[in-house]
Amino acid sequence: MLPGYSVLRYDRADGRKQGGVLLAATPHFELRQVPTPDDINNINRYNFELVCANIYVQNRFLCACCVLHISPHTEGNEYMLMFTLLEKLCVKYKNNVLILGDFNLFSDNDYVRNYYEYFLAFYELRRGRRCTGRGVALAAAAADEALQMVDAKLRPPAVAVTGAAAVAVAIRDISYQVLPQEKLKQWNFNKADFDKLHGSVMNIDWTELYLLNDPNLVLNFFMIK
Repeated sequence: MLPGYSVLRYDRADGRKQGGVLLAATPHFELRQVPTPDDINNINRYNFELVCANIYVQNRFLCACCVLHISPHTEGNEYMLMFTLLEKLCVKYKNNVLILGDFNLFSDNDYVRNYYEYFLAFYELRRGRRCTGRGVALAAAAADEALQMVDAKLRPPAVAVTGAAAVAVAIRDISYQVLPQEKLKQWNFNKADFDKLHGSVMNIDWTELYLLNDPNLVLNFFMIK
């Protein structure tokens, strides 16, 4: 790492060869890690890596940034746990949230993919598939080689550091099925009272819901609540 860079990273200790996450910032920025629940801190229990931080410039809050990776073919309950953490972040910081990650949705079922689309629509997140780095001084990583061994299907992003600038090599874009536009138009949240809705949803115990894998059971559970 270059001198003065702030770094937040999660490394596995159980030998699994997965994609890990790292967030690095130039000296211009200050990273303040956002704590996660104690059980999530034991990263070896799950198939996803997650690190979140508040980014400040001269003691002024800029945004909350979350970097994540979830392995292909991960079970739906782990996706739901990950979405729960992201939703809490979105509720707390509202429109000042930046999420960077590889969701590997192409390998999961329709329910997870549809929930991802719902997640974007409900929290009014704008999705982007390309990061040019123009005007951005945050670097995802600054290393000459992989931080740890990974398999051929999960090659890490290659990042070259020249002088004081970090230039990221483009990562192969993996496309996945998304909902048709006509279906997305059916989700209209323009007249929703989000503050009241957030409070109501947060007060409900959804633990049992995250353990269900059948969409019909999930729908029945939701209607009962």
